[in-house]
Amino acid sequence: MDDFTDLIMEDIISSFDLDINQNKRSGRFLEVRLEDLHAGHMVYGGKLDDSYYNSLEKHFMGAFRGEPRLFVTAKEAYLLYKKQDNTNVMIHLKLKGNEWKEVDRKKKKGNEVKLPLLKCYEKYLKEKHKNSR
Repeated sequence: MDDFTDLIMEDIISSFDLDINQNKRSGRFLEVRLEDLHAGHMVYGGKLDDSYYNSLEKHFMGAFRGEPRLFVTAKEAYLLYKKQDNTNVMIHLKLKGNEWKEVDRKKKKGNEVKLPLLKCYEKYLKEKHKNSR
């Protein structure tokens, strides 16, 4: 699923012309998946009333193509995702007090990104087609 989500993120980032510099070593923004957010929450005690965590986690809920990604710096973040109809969504967040607040939300028509078939499934389809003749 990560390869598929990576292709989706490339489409979203280019559609909004974002400068989030995804270079892992010198990148300005840190890429965070939902499971990374959960892990960080647990490391810091897993409190139910954690406003930092709760204000971010709520944005990961919904139906998406691929998985949403959060690109975060110390006081600014972008949550990117693709809706089921291929609309690209960018939510700009800023840290205000103990919460991440939405300051902007943009949508653009995105490209359809196809989920690559597994090699074994491709082989199965070829065999099925060959045997159906």
